[in-house]
Amino acid sequence: MSLRISNAISVPQSIENRKIGKPKQGHKAAATSGISLDKARKSESSNHRNSDPLRFEVTNLNEQSVSLQQKISSRQAALSNLEELSTRVENLKSNSKNPQQLQGTLKDLGELVESAEFEGKSLLKGPAKSTSNNPEIEAVTVKDPPQIGSYKLSILGKVTEGSLQYRIQVADEPDFKKSLLTALSPATGIIEGVEIYFEEKEGKQEAELEIKAPVDGDFPVPDFQNSLAKLETRQENPEQLEREADQTLRKIGTTINGLSEGLDGDISRFQSISNAQENIRAAVSEPRSVSNAIEALESLNSEIVKQSSNLSNLFNSSDTAKDLLE
Repeated sequence: MSLRISNAISVPQSIENRKIGKPKQGHKAAATSGISLDKARKSESSNHRNSDPLRFEVTNLNEQSVSLQQKISSRQAALSNLEELSTRVENLKSNSKNPQQLQGTLKDLGELVESAEFEGKSLLKGPAKSTSNNPEIEAVTVKDPPQIGSYKLSILGKVTEGSLQYRIQVADEPDFKKSLLTALSPATGIIEGVEIYFEEKEGKQEAELEIKAPVDGDFPVPDFQNSLAKLETRQENPEQLEREADQTLRKIGTTINGLSEGLDGDISRFQSISNAQENIRAAVSEPRSVSNAIEALESLNSEIVKQSSNLSNLFNSSDTAKDLLE
């Protein structure tokens, strides 16, 4: 289904918050997709010349649409496997006091973590997107983008009034220092967009963390091989096993939330691009109405701005397109 727009030119805000007025002969204005439509506007009186830049716009948007479809499919596959992983960890908790069933559940977990793939790419196992030099302390990204950087982390656990409490300090010299008092692992709020998972024990723990930016727009799903290894080492102690299972379920849940948020944005952008494509195709079939195509792209830009999206993520070939059109 397509939304056919009117021939009237809207007056939206551009990316630099400058007004875009009604196009005139020879007047330059930045097209909302990041691609210059000066030539299309200047050529409005020429049916033959109008169609070529608009067809190029359709081709360019097709490329972005295909890329988004692949990204959406990858995230949907990751979500499906994470939900299945959550179910199996719940089963593990239920079987924590039954050694025979516990072995079977651990085997099922291992097979899922090993086999979960999308187009040959592993979904639930390493390499970890963020790193720690202490295997007992793990940084898990829960919101994209996280506060990237290298950090020194110190955790001091001690018993206070019969309960174990932790004072966590993080520093990124010379500007960033923060401390947090908590009785739970993981700790949130110490580094923006990141959860810190650590061993619940007395004494001092330290680590050097490197929080990395997402690669190619992928949400940084943690390495669940590490979680599986911890579950296996605790199978002789049901209480410790259940506590570790709760940690793993928390990790799965926050990862699902982060992935879902990104997926919703991707689907919305994909729908906006699809609407713009159909409006541009309509303009190509009616060359005297180039304003239809211009408004279609401006409408797409408005949607992207509302979603606080970076234009370069969608139109990464804009420089090439600009050269071809000008």
